[in-house]
Amino acid sequence: MSTPYFALRDVSVRFGGLHALQNFSMEVAQGSIHALIGPNGAGKSTVFNCVSRFYTPASGDVVFEGRSLLAMPPHRIAAAGIARTFQNIELCRSLTVLENVLVGMTTRVPGYFPFGPGARRGAAERAAVKEADALLERTGLSALRDTPAEALDFGNQKRLDLARALASRPKLLLLDEPAAGLRNREIAALDSLLVGLAREQGITIVLVEHVMRLVMAVADRITVLNFGQKIAEGTGAEVREDPQVIEAYLGQGHRA
Repeated sequence: MSTPYFALRDVSVRFGGLHALQNFSMEVAQGSIHALIGPNGAGKSTVFNCVSRFYTPASGDVVFEGRSLLAMPPHRIAAAGIARTFQNIELCRSLTVLENVLVGMTTRVPGYFPFGPGARRGAAERAAVKEADALLERTGLSALRDTPAEALDFGNQKRLDLARALASRPKLLLLDEPAAGLRNREIAALDSLLVGLAREQGITIVLVEHVMRLVMAVADRITVLNFGQKIAEGTGAEVREDPQVIEAYLGQGHRA
């Protein structure tokens, strides 16, 4: 049996007497889009926090490219090629949109910081700005390039969070509700962007999302969590028809 590109194996997380995750397992194929869905409080963000090493599981393992992430300190996770966005966005609010994306490059360029007295100048800076501008174009933020992050509405802050994560050139991208606050046309653009990242660039994406039309449009496979336990896994068509998923999360209106 081949080793999965990314996997959680029998992961359990407890907070006192509360089981946030119970023997949770999930395998993600390289270059795929894998959605993780479920009601609020189901344990989805806990999964991401285990991968990011913000939480240490009581048992189980998290494996990426054949290596246990639990053996790494948190600051090594980004260097391993893993990037993440958050529900609660943490931007450098006084910096511009462009500058926030440049900050995202510091995780892959040792010693690089684009501002202040020690900032690099010349060819390296021009190359970084060119790459950042390309990311802003791809995420629909070019017109806001020189706008302070604090002046952005919530939807554009979410897009900037994604652009900054992409600046690290991740191999594995964890997206926590990227469609939150986006309008319909922006969700359609996000759909195209995510598919392009996976199909054209080979980025593996794990997506936590409540906007089901986005999930069903882009996900190769879907894992469903409820009360810290996996209750279903499969394609969108399979999950949509699963009685447990309908009862716990989707409701009867999502039947085909």
